[in-house]
Amino acid sequence: MFKRLCFTIMVSALLLGACQVNNTNTAVAGVINGRKISYPEYMEAYRAQYENYYTRTGKAPESAEKKQLEQQTWANFTKRIILDEQFRKYEIRVTHEEVVDTLAKNPPDYILKSPLFQTNGKFDSSLYIQSLRFDSPENLKPIRKHYYDTVIPIQKLKDKLIDKEFLNSKRVKLISRIMNGSADIDWLVFEVEKASIRVNDAFIEEYYQANLQNYMLDPYLSIKYARIKTSPSADDVLHSKLVADSVMTNLTSGIDLEQIMSSQLAKREALELTDTGFLFLPDLSSEMKEAVYGLEAGQFTPVISSPEGYSIYQVAQITKSMIKLRKLFIPNLARGRSIAAAEATANNFMELAKQIGMDQACYEMDLEAKTQTRVKPGAALSGDESLDAQLILLLNEAKAGTILKPIFSSLSSAWYVVQITEKQTKSPRPLDEIRDEIARDYLTDKKQEYTLQQARIMADKLKSGGSFGQSNDYSVLSLRQQKITDQILGRNIDTIYFKSLTGYLQKEQVKIYELPGIYLIPVVKAHYHQTSHTISRTAIRDLYVRSLDGNWFDVWMNEQLAKANTKIMTTNQ
Repeated sequence: MFKRLCFTIMVSALLLGACQVNNTNTAVAGVINGRKISYPEYMEAYRAQYENYYTRTGKAPESAEKKQLEQQTWANFTKRIILDEQFRKYEIRVTHEEVVDTLAKNPPDYILKSPLFQTNGKFDSSLYIQSLRFDSPENLKPIRKHYYDTVIPIQKLKDKLIDKEFLNSKRVKLISRIMNGSADIDWLVFEVEKASIRVNDAFIEEYYQANLQNYMLDPYLSIKYARIKTSPSADDVLHSKLVADSVMTNLTSGIDLEQIMSSQLAKREALELTDTGFLFLPDLSSEMKEAVYGLEAGQFTPVISSPEGYSIYQVAQITKSMIKLRKLFIPNLARGRSIAAAEATANNFMELAKQIGMDQACYEMDLEAKTQTRVKPGAALSGDESLDAQLILLLNEAKAGTILKPIFSSLSSAWYVVQITEKQTKSPRPLDEIRDEIARDYLTDKKQEYTLQQARIMADKLKSGGSFGQSNDYSVLSLRQQKITDQILGRNIDTIYFKSLTGYLQKEQVKIYELPGIYLIPVVKAHYHQTSHTISRTAIRDLYVRSLDGNWFDVWMNEQLAKANTKIMTTNQ
């Protein structure tokens, strides 16, 4: 708390200083390609960089770091302006349907691994799609916005750059010439497995110490827990009824559901807003039929009670035989005395568990014992962020076998009593247990390192006009009239063939190419141009795209940054 307070004071001082230098909201901090960046706009972006730095390091940046943060802030502005210019140039547009469709077909890895979308330990696609479309039960609006503003437009821009700028007529002609022709090539093949490397105990121990992080035991926790639910009292139910009546009054006065859900009331009372989808009118319960009878789109039902709480439905759409509703649910939450009563029961259970064990205590008090096994640090234990935060603090300090004091979860309105059944901290595996494994790792690394070194030595020799001969470090595979579809050692090497011939025709020096387990140096002796058939634009494009380096877009962006016309009016120093 103190650290956060200090951060707030520092940022406030930073912004106060900014206001003293520029006392109008129209002050210009800089101009990029003719686009003016206002001082408040710049300071908002700089503050985000400042806060990220503080969060990451736990300290305020010094002068050198501040300079780096300024540079990064301006670089980000420049990248965004360049991208916006390109989006306009190529008339790149994105629809919300594209965003949803893209995310539905290709969920990001962090979504696939998130416990929020796991059911019985597996990714629940239906839960994800529901959240993607309706922001319920999880709000995915920030992810959709990121894809809408950046991810999908950039992918479209990449395609435009390739088609409009990179694949010009000269390059298309060159690629067609290479794909149609053949070549005489001497392939110098450096095979990693054939490298002769010796290993002894001293090397193994040195390698072990140098790569200790690779041999750490993965820390994990296993827990067993019981949940003591709170039961709402009559007063608690009455409170929920009053909340429901208050919400109903707001709705009838013109306040919409979104405004209510964004209010403090919604957070304090754990209100839930869901979409029922289309339902057949004949399938509705008699109570629901009566509640929606005569309503039109946009109108609300009266408050409907249930043992779990109170519900208010809004008609979203109605057809001849179907209806779509939005449901606002006000749960019956246990409060005050009810929570305290359940806490007393939780403390009694904890005392009993310490005396006779968790399983027996659960049996005696008719509770269910649940387990979480080998959970990695940072992983969700319960799905309740507040509860997990409390658990993490307690679990880090406690030893295996410890039964923790009861912890309250407001999300599930229950007390949890947790026992640590296993605990493994991050520590290195003993050398004697993994000596053979380390020997294999050492040999693999050293063979890779030695083979690449020999390939580099030979490449340098060829670049300086030397020649190759017989050697134990490599073999020579001489192919005549080789075509782009021909394989090397049973492997498809069309992109390497293409790059090699491109370099040869453009009089570039030899290069080293890597495939799993081998390094290749192609020495092109001759190229034979043939025009046997026409190569389709699609095939040319496919080969070209596959031959591009993985960072080609970053290289292009850095070139644009270097050409950008940037004028900075002020700094934070």
